[in-house]
Amino acid sequence: MKKSDIFLRMVWFPNSLKGICFAVAIFLSLALFGQAPNNNIDISKISFSVPLQGSIINESFAQSGHSLLVPFKNANSNSPNTLLGQPKKIIGKPVYLLFSLYNSSDSVKKCYFFPGVYFTDLQIYQKGSSGKPSLDIKNSIEIFSNGYASIQLQANEHADFIAKLTPLRSGNSILAAEIINKDFIGYFQKDISQSPIILVTYFVTGVLLMMLIYSVTMYLQDPKSAFLFYSLYLFFTGLLLFLKAYLYNQSLGINYYFEGCFDFILQGTGLIFYIRFIRTLFQTAKEHPFPEIILRSSQWITALLLCTFLLTYFLSQTFVIPDKIESATKLFLMALSIYLIFYWFPRKNKLINFLICGQSLLILFSIISYKMIITDPSQPFNSLFSDPTLYLEAGIVFELLFFLLILVNKNKKEMIEHENESRKLKFENEKKELEKQIAIMEAKSEERNRIAADMHDDLGGGVTAIRMMSEIAKTKIQKEAFPEIEKISHAANELHEKMNTIIWTINSSNDTLENLLCYIRDYAIDFFDKTNIHCHISIPRTLPNINLTSEKRRGIFLSVKESLNNILKHSKANTVQIIAGVKDKLTIEIYDNGKGIDLENLRMFGNGLSSMKKRMEALQGSLCIDNQNGTKLIFSVAI
Repeated sequence: MKKSDIFLRMVWFPNSLKGICFAVAIFLSLALFGQAPNNNIDISKISFSVPLQGSIINESFAQSGHSLLVPFKNANSNSPNTLLGQPKKIIGKPVYLLFSLYNSSDSVKKCYFFPGVYFTDLQIYQKGSSGKPSLDIKNSIEIFSNGYASIQLQANEHADFIAKLTPLRSGNSILAAEIINKDFIGYFQKDISQSPIILVTYFVTGVLLMMLIYSVTMYLQDPKSAFLFYSLYLFFTGLLLFLKAYLYNQSLGINYYFEGCFDFILQGTGLIFYIRFIRTLFQTAKEHPFPEIILRSSQWITALLLCTFLLTYFLSQTFVIPDKIESATKLFLMALSIYLIFYWFPRKNKLINFLICGQSLLILFSIISYKMIITDPSQPFNSLFSDPTLYLEAGIVFELLFFLLILVNKNKKEMIEHENESRKLKFENEKKELEKQIAIMEAKSEERNRIAADMHDDLGGGVTAIRMMSEIAKTKIQKEAFPEIEKISHAANELHEKMNTIIWTINSSNDTLENLLCYIRDYAIDFFDKTNIHCHISIPRTLPNINLTSEKRRGIFLSVKESLNNILKHSKANTVQIIAGVKDKLTIEIYDNGKGIDLENLRMFGNGLSSMKKRMEALQGSLCIDNQNGTKLIFSVAI
């Protein structure tokens, strides 16, 4: 709006009959003592609009026996309106403006009278043909719901008028009376509805909308009540600012109620949800008992004050009580914010510090805005930075920015805690799985040991008894040979050796590399003990502590055993050398100085070599054969 903002706070609505009678008295007072403003306003020569200035009178003065006439200068001038200095008890009573118009043309001319914004009632009284004040319907004075009145004058007609203006019961009425050319009424209406602060307000509303969407999304993903309460706070605050911008300076019934009382109700309701949000976010019921009592009581006190404000606004005929309740509510909430700042400041909590910073800036800018209004409300808002609304909205934006920091840090903290919980849970699951595997292995080991012990005790004893009885039988019948007894003795010996191998394989206490190599050494020495083959074995003095599965030990041992058996049967060697080495792999090299292996004709060794290769492949190992000056077998297995 390009007009200066001069506020008239007025409340009372007289009935029509009383208003008409009182208008006559006012007309006489102004006619006798007042000054008709701009007596030379010729409506036929108005190019766009002409401001009015002259004398006005407040109804409350006349009712109290005064005849005070107040000089009035239009809001376009920089001079303040002296009505602003009146006590609040007379705010809201109708004011009367005297002005004169004439038409110097030879045809009927029409113009519009605009009193300013936020006037709930507009009536124009014209001096009748008899010279007495009357509401002359013949002059086609038409009252519009949008706050404009059309005035029509005949050719060369001169007329005096009194405009009765009933301001809105709030501090937002702006007296800026003008006479407007009828052809430019649309431009004029558009002009007063525009202001730089509207764009800023829409921007802040957009920020609130984005925050609202973000908060609702967070609530849908993680239904915590803190996000719900903050979403409601954003909704009511955003709705307040949106309606402020959308209904700016519009003379509509809905805007009268909004500017009169519902803007304060929306603001207070949003703050109630904000208090509830703080209680939930910082869990004051558990961690801060005394502030919890203060905050919970503040919610009910604020709700009670809002209800009282509504009742007094609609039931009372004075502006004093609702205004005091509104001021008391704002001061109470400001005191609450200051208390919370001083309470939480020493706590050295990062999230609370962000909240303190946001609240401090909001309070600071609110004080600046409030001071600009109460210090000199008659000063015009000629620029964006002279409008108190800008600073209030700046405080809201800064509070939102710090709240974003609170959410970011809180979400980051929760993500870290969630990640730690996930790692802990994963560790616990892995621990349980490992314990389960260990328990299974221990159970298997116990079962293997039990089977080995049973075989040793039961089968071993039986096989040993067969051997002993076969040897005794042989000694008793030395004179006569029985090949069956010899076969029984030989089979018993082989069965005893195989059973010992199985018992050694099954026993879990033998699942080490050292035990394997020692067992191979003992077996090889015993195997060639009663033969003409000399066996030399080389094993590293120090061996790494490596566990081997029973399958791997059995496969390696049986492969070595098969190679030693082949050497004894087919190599015709007199020397065997066994060398074990451990690096990245276990290697066992077996040399003999026999006749070697005919690689072109392997039928003799086919089954044995094939068996050894299969066993090594099953263990993901390998078998290499070198046939130079005897035979060299290299067993290699990863360990």
